[in-house]
Amino acid sequence: MKLDSEELAADGGTPVRTEPWLDNFTVGEEEKRAAAEVIDGGYLSLFEDSHTPDHPFSFWGGPRVQQLEEEWCEYYRSRYAVRMNSATSGLYAAIGALGLGDGDEVIVSPYTMSACATCCRV
Repeated sequence: MKLDSEELAADGGTPVRTEPWLDNFTVGEEEKRAAAEVIDGGYLSLFEDSHTPDHPFSFWGGPRVQQLEEEWCEYYRSRYAVRMNSATSGLYAAIGALGLGDGDEVIVSPYTMSACATCCRV
């Protein structure tokens, strides 16, 4: 492998990787079984966007969601854990939790995903 080549692989230089990257799998049999259990149960989360959801629905999500949050709290020695559907949602929640508003300064790297800056504009 030659890493000091001045010619990029896209321009005819030697590629750094010639074989597919096969050792980066993040889903194994345990994850497949857990997902199948939730799907076979008929409800993905039991989430209902209501202040008074009828049983078995709740604002807190299903049993697996609540179990994940509890495990995160234990693992990270944190009092709270809140799952999000994406990192962008997490950024919006973080800005909201900080109570930032018009006129507050938020410094964001210019070399990042656009959501890092747009979440500050809400």
